[in-house]
Amino acid sequence: PYGRIQSVMMDERSLTVSYDFKRGEPRKEGASKEGDGDCISCNHCVKVCPTGIDIRKGNQLECIACTQCVDACDNIMKRINKPTGLIRYASEVEIEGLKTSRVRFRPYLYLTVIFILLGIFTYAINESRKLRVTLIKGTGVPYTITAQNEVLNLYKLRFDYAGTKEEKLTFELENKNLPIKLFTPRVPYTLKKQGTQKTVIHFRYLPNILENGSKKVILLIKDQTNKVIIKKEVQLVGPFLK
Repeated sequence: PYGRIQSVMMDERSLTVSYDFKRGEPRKEGASKEGDGDCISCNHCVKVCPTGIDIRKGNQLECIACTQCVDACDNIMKRINKPTGLIRYASEVEIEGLKTSRVRFRPYLYLTVIFILLGIFTYAINESRKLRVTLIKGTGVPYTITAQNEVLNLYKLRFDYAGTKEEKLTFELENKNLPIKLFTPRVPYTLKKQGTQKTVIHFRYLPNILENGSKKVILLIKDQTNKVIIKKEVQLVGPFLK
């Protein structure tokens, strides 16, 4: 919402398309008389405005700063031998005739904040693309029953890694109280730099933790500092218990 943001950031020293009411008022209506301003009420500024506003009523949200009113007014001023600039880029302070400075602290503060936010956004994008993990259910039967009467679910993990150094990953469940065992070929799993790697992970548990033959759990993938870098939802399946 550019227009809304711009209106919030503006103040009385912001340069905008403005009507110099001190010079233009009172407007000339009909025959000239003493004390008339330079505005002759030709309404050319309104006619050329693509949004149909009257800039003489002050700054308005609908103004898109196309400056067509400036050009139209300057042409009229030239025809009646008056100085141009009755409508021009100016600040409210300047129109009032007060002293103003082009160098102000506020724009630099906004610029600094914008660069900080842009840096945070860029960093977040780069970090999100650094490692992508795809979790795929193993092919074949949806689950198997072991000799210990435990349910075994197999999932395949695919890592798309864009980092420039190796990472050691560990896997665990978010809810550590669940009686589910995790098995991977290597613990910790070494993620080699820049490339695609695959591994498998097994979930082993007793069937009594299932609800209508399934159970949703959250798998945490942690780096070597034990920081959670990715969370994945896993749908465990097994037999329906009567």
